[in-house]
Amino acid sequence: MADNKISFTAKYRRNYVAFLAVFLFVLIITGEIALATVIPVAMRNEDLMAEEAARNDLLLLFDKTRVLCNSITGKNARGQEDNLISTEKQLLSDALDRFARYMREEGDQMTPDEVVRVRKIITELYKVASGLSRGRSYSRENRLDTSAYINKLLKQTNGEILRNEKAQ
Repeated sequence: MADNKISFTAKYRRNYVAFLAVFLFVLIITGEIALATVIPVAMRNEDLMAEEAARNDLLLLFDKTRVLCNSITGKNARGQEDNLISTEKQLLSDALDRFARYMREEGDQMTPDEVVRVRKIITELYKVASGLSRGRSYSRENRLDTSAYINKLLKQTNGEILRNEKAQ
């Protein structure tokens, strides 16, 4: 009777271990399949969230630039009215209005590369607006000294006028 009990116990252990091995094998395979499907979906969702975050950052920078542009007074660093700064503010405002229309119409279809390019442009416009708000003009007004050319032309035309008067 003792022999039967031992063989029965051994049989039971073998079945239990085999069942546990099969169960763990199925569990591992199921886990690998789940990971193989979940990871790409999670990565895609993460990419979509990163793209959406980049779009939101672009919109925040754009709004910040427009607010800064609206705060430009048109006065230079000395507090005097400056037509050049006022003109540049108007140009900047027009450019931002055009970008607003573009982003309203095409913003949802923008690719990540387009978002990066537009962000670079808006960043440059923000730098311009920042300088203008501190009273520094973006462009420089170059004045030409034309007196030398005008004097030379006057001398030539006076000589021709005198020649024409003598000839008549």
